[in-house]
Amino acid sequence: MTTPSRTRTITALALIAVISLVAGYVLFSAIKFTIDYLWGADGLWSGKPPVAFIVALPVVAGLLVWGIRSRWQDGHNPLAGLALGPVAARDYPSLVGAVIVSLLGGLVLGPEVALLFTGSVVGTTLAPRLGVSVKNAALAGGGGALTALFVGPAFGGSAGPEFSYAAGDLLAAGIAAVSACALIAAARLIGLAGPRDRVSGLWLLAGGLAVGVIAATYQTVSDQSAQLVLTSGEQMIKPLLALDTTSLIAATVGAKMVAYGLSMAAGFRGGPYFPAMFAGAGAGAVAAALLAADPAAAVTAGIVAAVTYLAHANWKFTAILGLVIGFLVGGWQLAPVALVAAAIGRAIPRLDPPAKVAAK
Repeated sequence: MTTPSRTRTITALALIAVISLVAGYVLFSAIKFTIDYLWGADGLWSGKPPVAFIVALPVVAGLLVWGIRSRWQDGHNPLAGLALGPVAARDYPSLVGAVIVSLLGGLVLGPEVALLFTGSVVGTTLAPRLGVSVKNAALAGGGGALTALFVGPAFGGSAGPEFSYAAGDLLAAGIAAVSACALIAAARLIGLAGPRDRVSGLWLLAGGLAVGVIAATYQTVSDQSAQLVLTSGEQMIKPLLALDTTSLIAATVGAKMVAYGLSMAAGFRGGPYFPAMFAGAGAGAVAAALLAADPAAAVTAGIVAAVTYLAHANWKFTAILGLVIGFLVGGWQLAPVALVAAAIGRAIPRLDPPAKVAAK
């Protein structure tokens, strides 16, 4: 039987999670809108952004992130994944500011850390007022805010296309899962080349310049938008899969993974998951095209394996995560594919920074 005090605790944590979900969704929507305005075809520019803007804005972002990280809280290293914990209100502006500047500057990192900080600060602030532990409140807030990432996919329809389990389709799915993990490992290897225990203005400026040059070169050579290479990538998965040729899809993913690795190496702040999902989708499309297979299973497998490779959680949580991501991407009929892809992602050893780096 639940005691009154336990009921109050559960109610308080649920309230924190709901408030954090709303706050996270508002922040996530604002970030997406602003990124589309800066980098999309229907915002600041009529068509693709000019080369000078593509090169300059990541450098400006590097300068600003250098200032934030040097003067205030250093923030969370994207190579270390996600970390739930209390966030004091006084530290929130610098923590979330470094992430937002990185994202709007076009660097290849995700918004999930900004949501995590937002939920955590809500929980940390409300915990004393609601009579719950700060640690549990921060966990509830961070988890609630992160669920904002799933609002759009959950209400966008996840029935998925009809799918028959042909041998070629399953082989393509397996290749996509392994390839996605290999791509992310390569990007993380680039990321590990950066400064290990300090913020470096030179690295941030040079990294922003390199990412901008890569994106500008891609746009000039391919005649595709630089937004396919810049930003976190979750909004560009469908445009990626709609590209005309398999080689262009592969080149796009390759360019983005180099920019992803450089964004981490330079010291920018943000989440690692959305660029990885972009890579997983591209790996699936390429594998399916090479084997003349149905892309549904391969794309789903690539995305699921990318997420579980980075999460590297226990096997029970890996299975749950694989099913949830698989459902949101491909529907329940691809649940067996999602489970196998999740196992592949978890089984492949993750390339991690030393413990001291992860803590920075």
